[in-house]
Amino acid sequence: MLAIAKVRGGFSRLTRRKNVRQEGMQDEQFDAVVLGSGQGGNPLAKAMAKYGWRTAVVERRFAGGTCVNDGCTPTKTMVASAKVAELARRAAEYGVVCGAVSMNMQTVYERKQKIVLGGRSGNEKGLNVDNCELIFGEGSFAEAQPAVGKYAVDVRVNDGSERRLLSPRVFLDTGANPHVPKLDGLSETPFLNSTTIMELQTLPDHLLILGGGYIALEFAQMFLRFGAHVTVLERGERLAPHEDDDVAECLRGILKEDGMRIMTCSAVTQVQGGDGTVTLQITTDDGPQTIEGTHL
Repeated sequence: MLAIAKVRGGFSRLTRRKNVRQEGMQDEQFDAVVLGSGQGGNPLAKAMAKYGWRTAVVERRFAGGTCVNDGCTPTKTMVASAKVAELARRAAEYGVVCGAVSMNMQTVYERKQKIVLGGRSGNEKGLNVDNCELIFGEGSFAEAQPAVGKYAVDVRVNDGSERRLLSPRVFLDTGANPHVPKLDGLSETPFLNSTTIMELQTLPDHLLILGGGYIALEFAQMFLRFGAHVTVLERGERLAPHEDDDVAECLRGILKEDGMRIMTCSAVTQVQGGDGTVTLQITTDDGPQTIEGTHL
């Protein structure tokens, strides 16, 4: 229950933290406390509230969790824009004359934001029901816990106040964060992850992607269809290492046919660069190589 260390939802750390309680702060009794307002926590909280339990939902960031704000909703919105761009380029195959295709990444971003904000607002309104309270703040287990049968959760509310919630039930729906690999020079080099890449409002000239998993390939194909040059570097022997061999091989064929540069058995040893230029030192079966791009 206390093993997850760094998360996106209601907790930053699932550890007991020593807090200095504000003078006059009272213990607040709840039947259930849910940490994180994601796709698991919200339906659970509403069901418990409907059952008659006084329920608190603690959310550090945005209602809706990873799926609505950083995962399924924004990525599939951008994938749809990329698909339209690809179809427009192939329109002549269907007898449709479109002319040259170019991207307005500002419009892509604004469309994505509109849909995300709508989903976020809907999730927030969905928790506005009897017996349910949505608290925007960061929660942790209090250092001093009450008697057996109840848990104390301290919340640093985003407005600067503090609250202590007591409940016999605490549910963890704490989401996810992108994992940053340990690479020489990476901390000094501007880089994107699966969240920040969706904030781009200009098209990269040459996007370098480290890793060949399904999330990496989703963004790789998306930006290739937007019109960027894309190079995927995977240290393993094949793309999509968690999929079946035939699926991985099929994916590789499709993406290479689309014009993507794919380098397997390629381990990055050093990263260098600044805004507009990124240089990777890599080791391959053919020896060391240097790869350059504009975004990482």
